[in-house]
Amino acid sequence: MKNIKNTPNNFVLNSLRTLTMLENAVERLIRQNFTTPGQAPKVYKLTIETIAETRSRILSYKHFGNVPTYIALVISTIDDLKKFVSDLIVSCPCGNGKKQKSNKRKESERNNLVDSIEEMLSKLRKYFFPENTGTAIDEALSDSILKEFKNWCEKHITKLVATSISGRGKQTCIFPFMDIDKYLSNIFDKNWFKTRVLKSLSQFVPEAGHKKCCNKKNRTYRLKGFRPNNRKVIIPGEKKDVPVRMIQCKNCGKIFSVLPSFISREKHYSADLIGQVLEGILLRGVCIQYAQSIMSLTGHPVKSKQTIFNWLKWIGTYHPADLLERAGVKSQGYFQEDEGFQKEPNLRTYVVAMVDSQSQVVWHIDYIDHVGEEDLYKSFDDFLEKISFKVKGVTKDKWQASTNALKRLFDNLWIGYCHRHCLQKFRTAMKDYKKVMKISNKKVKELNEMFFQLLSESTHAVNMEVKIEMLLKKEDAFKHPLLKCRLDELKQNAVKYTAHNQRSGIKKTTSIVDNFLKIAKRKLRQAMSLRVPKWAKTMFKAMANVRNFVPFKTGAKNAHKSPFMLAKGEDFGLSWMQVINVHNGFLFEKKHIIENEVKLGYKK
Repeated sequence: MKNIKNTPNNFVLNSLRTLTMLENAVERLIRQNFTTPGQAPKVYKLTIETIAETRSRILSYKHFGNVPTYIALVISTIDDLKKFVSDLIVSCPCGNGKKQKSNKRKESERNNLVDSIEEMLSKLRKYFFPENTGTAIDEALSDSILKEFKNWCEKHITKLVATSISGRGKQTCIFPFMDIDKYLSNIFDKNWFKTRVLKSLSQFVPEAGHKKCCNKKNRTYRLKGFRPNNRKVIIPGEKKDVPVRMIQCKNCGKIFSVLPSFISREKHYSADLIGQVLEGILLRGVCIQYAQSIMSLTGHPVKSKQTIFNWLKWIGTYHPADLLERAGVKSQGYFQEDEGFQKEPNLRTYVVAMVDSQSQVVWHIDYIDHVGEEDLYKSFDDFLEKISFKVKGVTKDKWQASTNALKRLFDNLWIGYCHRHCLQKFRTAMKDYKKVMKISNKKVKELNEMFFQLLSESTHAVNMEVKIEMLLKKEDAFKHPLLKCRLDELKQNAVKYTAHNQRSGIKKTTSIVDNFLKIAKRKLRQAMSLRVPKWAKTMFKAMANVRNFVPFKTGAKNAHKSPFMLAKGEDFGLSWMQVINVHNGFLFEKKHIIENEVKLGYKK
């Protein structure tokens, strides 16, 4: 048994990955076919709970990851779950307000899942060596399993459900409070805490921290003293001991730690200090080494660059849409979409972004290293699964792959083509026409103005077609093939070039998303070490999250307001990093923690 216990438990890791794939498939099925999880039949909830129970058992007996009996049991269980989930995909009903999928699409999704799980099972079967089974091993395994199961029951290991959260995080709530000195001078005053904090605390307590039987409507709290150890928080110039109060729910008896917003979960540095470093790196072009040297001015320097890299991964854990939905922000459903091309060795990579046309909030960003219609479809589908509103319209360039992907995914979508891209192509054609026809600059300017007037003053598709015919009769220059092709393209897509007159949310240009992509592409060129897709995606998610919450500088049109504030998000008068903190932007789901542990190697 000694060799078995000390062997790296790769079988357990791969088993957990396979279960996560099955769990995600069921979650996706519920999101795509039902408006709310409550509409789904009980069998779906039972399936998720069964997967969660299987995961708990695998973790409980993880020490026997190389024992054939254990391996055979796990493989058999996963195979049964695979068959059950694949049947659910085909037989899934459609809830009210959702579009019914075709049988062909259901079958395709089922086959994709079965192929993926079978590939994982084939890897798991490689760990099975039946010739190692013996009487001594079986006896030791039986005794050990009983011991492990007893310990598991004694420790009350509960089921991991779809929305489970880190054990340390779910018992912590964060309330908006910016002044550390005022907090320290009043924290021991019970009456002050009751009137200033406890009275309005219910909106900040994580729901996952309560027992399932706890009634939210009648929920109240009482004071429960202080945490045994103070939090040591590093602020500019010093490190302060900050007492942390605890409260108890009168209904279910659960106890919560209550942190002010200037303290981040599980971080020594204050939220504002971390925020300044992240803003400098992600938006202002500051390098990691310079950011590390700046932190030495606090009197408590960052000892390792890895700490700053951890902060970047920390704020880039959530997709922008996840964080915005958690903060209660909604969109009108109109976006500007564009792709930033970046040439790399043997690759054509793109940064895909979707920005709200009104508030300038970045709702979606992705890094695609093999671009095409299917890649874009998967990227947009991932975005769709994270939002709770309908996408009504998109302003974009004329790239057909992204247009097709958007049309396939979003029903009754209004698409408007960007006027700036159209004008750029016309000016390029005009340069060629000038060389061929030897016309003057004055004539070039006149023709450009005529085309611009046609594009900007057309009210709808028929009106644009009429204006094009009138322009051809008025000016012979537009009959030349170099310019005529631009008018033909304009006429062919007249509906899309005039869509902004039919839907106010659709804009004439993609200027907002273009400006954001300039920052993203510049950072991509700098961050050569982060070109691995996984880390590049994390960096861009971090960049989008910071951009959404950092206020615009003095002199900007919306000075001192962030896109989050323009989208009517609640900021409580706090700094941008504390706003994210209050909205539980750093309260991570269990699946994020499991993914990080898998990347770093399994910890017993």
